[in-house]
Amino acid sequence: MGFRAWLRQVLRTIQEKVDHFLGRGVRPEDEPNISGDNGTGTGTGSGNEESPQSPKSCICQRPWVPRQPSPHLPETNKEFYVEQGVPLYRATLNGDREKLQQILNPYGRTLLCSSITGARETALHVAVEARQVAVVKELVGRMESGDLELQDGRGNTAFCVAAATGSVNIAKILMDENADLAFIRGAENRTPLYIAAVCGYPEMLRFLYKKFEPHIPCLHEEEQRGIFFACIRAGLFGKHNTL
Repeated sequence: MGFRAWLRQVLRTIQEKVDHFLGRGVRPEDEPNISGDNGTGTGTGSGNEESPQSPKSCICQRPWVPRQPSPHLPETNKEFYVEQGVPLYRATLNGDREKLQQILNPYGRTLLCSSITGARETALHVAVEARQVAVVKELVGRMESGDLELQDGRGNTAFCVAAATGSVNIAKILMDENADLAFIRGAENRTPLYIAAVCGYPEMLRFLYKKFEPHIPCLHEEEQRGIFFACIRAGLFGKHNTL
């Protein structure tokens, strides 16, 4: 199913529910939960229907174990933070690969898996947010695939940050190393797909939708509606758009 087709399907589902509520003279909030999942499941039918994949087997519903950077240098080792953490932050932010290499060579992954900002971001988070493509390549080449799942203080992986900044090139670099990143939820339990929709980046949205398409039925109905309306608010779904 293409992206526009999926959006139309969600719109039809919403309209059917609205018509149903109006016809019965009840408000949506008064409608009883008939999904059989206590409000937390897919909520798409009477409970007898089977989705293409069960939520337990669907990668986008898999319970990921949060991974925080360690140590948090600004608090645990202030002297080392001033000597190495601050220069690393500046080199990363400014795209200074030569300085970056000088700092990282003696420490390997240890420094890369540490948080170097008050928001508990790693150097990779900083590089992605600054859209420093060359630096991202440098850092990813020095890290193990699991290191890319480290989350900042808000719960965002560097990939979630890429979704929020709309950098498809960076997203591809990260996914080449760890394909699961597209499905690891970030702040407020949001998927990268939802984050891209909220932030209004059509190219990123199309890229992520291709990854998510087989798993869309496993998303909670509320999540599907949220993505749909985020697209509407961002102006990504209209007669002049090509999503």
